[in-house]
Amino acid sequence: MTRHPFGIITLIIGLSLALVDPALAQAETGTDIPTETLVLGLVVLPLLLMMNKLIATFWVKRGMYGSSAVEQRELPARMDQPEQAAGRELEFAEIDAATELGDVVAYREAVVERAAASLSLRWRIAAGGAVACALLPWAAASLLGETTDDGPWMVGAFSLIYLVLATLSRGVNRAELYAHGHIGPALPSAWDVLLDWFLKLWMKPGFNLLGWLILAWLLTAGTAPDADANGTGPIFRYTLYLVLAALAALFLYELWKPVETPNIKLLVLRVFGEARGARYTFERLIAPWRFIGVHFTVDDPKFASYRYRVFQRRSLAILVLIVAAGGINPWGGAIALGVVILWDWWGLYQRRPVHTGEEARERIERTIARPRNLQGLFKDTRMVCYMNTWRLVVEQFIDHADVVLFDLREFDEEKAGSTYEINFLFDVFPLDSILFLCDENSDREAIYKVIREQWVALREGSPNIGTKDPTVQVYVSREEDAGDVQGLLDALIAVARHDA
Repeated sequence: MTRHPFGIITLIIGLSLALVDPALAQAETGTDIPTETLVLGLVVLPLLLMMNKLIATFWVKRGMYGSSAVEQRELPARMDQPEQAAGRELEFAEIDAATELGDVVAYREAVVERAAASLSLRWRIAAGGAVACALLPWAAASLLGETTDDGPWMVGAFSLIYLVLATLSRGVNRAELYAHGHIGPALPSAWDVLLDWFLKLWMKPGFNLLGWLILAWLLTAGTAPDADANGTGPIFRYTLYLVLAALAALFLYELWKPVETPNIKLLVLRVFGEARGARYTFERLIAPWRFIGVHFTVDDPKFASYRYRVFQRRSLAILVLIVAAGGINPWGGAIALGVVILWDWWGLYQRRPVHTGEEARERIERTIARPRNLQGLFKDTRMVCYMNTWRLVVEQFIDHADVVLFDLREFDEEKAGSTYEINFLFDVFPLDSILFLCDENSDREAIYKVIREQWVALREGSPNIGTKDPTVQVYVSREEDAGDVQGLLDALIAVARHDA
């Protein structure tokens, strides 16, 4: 079994911090917020976030309305197979939040217990890191006779704040897990909403590590006569760097180590339309699905534009980080902004348009090989596709999925792409592992008519040929509230495990 090189990563991160230490240690520190920092936060940051939004939407539109330069066939090879009659006619079974779905509760409770254990492990890492950062550098400096001023106290204060936030975050996540005995949002109080909103600003993995690797140093300010300009000597700083490196390596180890727990791989297909419909699917549904398994989907311009919008709570978190860092050290705001933007650009690069089906397969398999992020939640794979590659990408998604959710709430008969996907699904994917999603406003008669038409003839080799009593399972979202989200989650679990 492959193991993460914990010691090597610790050494690399520690040496990197040590190499930049001479320049940083001599930087002047203070408590006033420089004008340059305010300009960075209030002018440069919004411009860069707007640029990220434009890049994201440009890439999606370039893919949707352009073609890959790689010469290849546009249709999967299996579409060359001759068709034959499907046999029996389709029946439709409508499911909603009130439908009993077999033994889903026991499976869900097992998922909750595993997720709770994962949250506890990450809290122990955070708590241990906070205590180590607060005590070990101070102890090393004291034992070796190094003079320090306010640096240890400020690092200790930051560590205490971090520990409190980590503890509160763990409590909020556990409350979400155990709410009414199921995964998914309950109806929270105004205080719960405010607390959850605040915590999610700071407990995301990027801000988590960024806070440790940057702010912990920036907060070591002081005026000891025999210390460096930031109030700490080299023994204190290098011990702190070693602790931070070990903490970062431990987080990376948890990210990269093999995962033995079940991972239900969900493919989300949908009719591209308004961002509101996508928000219900990806924000309300996928948020709790991250406790259950990875998910795949094809990106579209409207949802990409919404996801990278300038004014959101994440933007406020970055602004506060820049101002706090710049108020302590003149270089702090620029460093914080640079790291965050580089992190965003790396994410945009990872979501660049897919040129071939093979490239799509490699991205999917990388996600499956390391399915969890630093928070212990399952990742997603969202791809931007060209006009001549999207069918090949959908083929790869289907080949790796355990269950398919097809969102048809914004369906109309003029959108041929959805018709193709329904047809292709029936040719290559088991009918009892597909769940269609509609709502009260959907023209279900028109949708059922199209589905029946795509069922009439199937390609040779289809797993659905000869199916007895073929039944299409349709989840009808009636309220789009917490109960609907829970019902849809249960329906997907039941379909994946064939309990429906």
